[in-house]
Amino acid sequence: MGNNFKYDEISVGDDFSFEAIISLDKQNQFTEISGDLNPLHIDKDYAVKNKFEDRVAYGLLTSSFYSKLIGVYIPGDRCLLNEITVKFKNPAYIGDKVEVSGKIIEKYDLFSQLVISAKIVRISDFKVISKAKIKVGVL
Repeated sequence: MGNNFKYDEISVGDDFSFEAIISLDKQNQFTEISGDLNPLHIDKDYAVKNKFEDRVAYGLLTSSFYSKLIGVYIPGDRCLLNEITVKFKNPAYIGDKVEVSGKIIEKYDLFSQLVISAKIVRISDFKVISKAKIKVGVL
């Protein structure tokens, strides 16, 4: 169970964050779930040969942390995802520890909708992995 904010309990400027690790187990599970066998994600030699540090974590694996941000933290249990736009900035790698953060930037009272500006940052070097604009309804 996550937070259980009602629409009126949330204000523009509210922000939340949490840390996550992109583990080998999560990478392998995502490979299994998605069926994506791109060698960039599953073959270290291939990834390095193509100028990456290691196997690249799936972009949709890392961006799945946005689901936790809205479904657990802001607004939490009452969340209904309406739209998400993600821009990938840098690759993430297995073993990376990241911070996922989001801030309420707009509220639309007529629809009980929030607009959240979010990002995922690798903690070791502060590189932005992705940025997102998320619209959620609050039930």
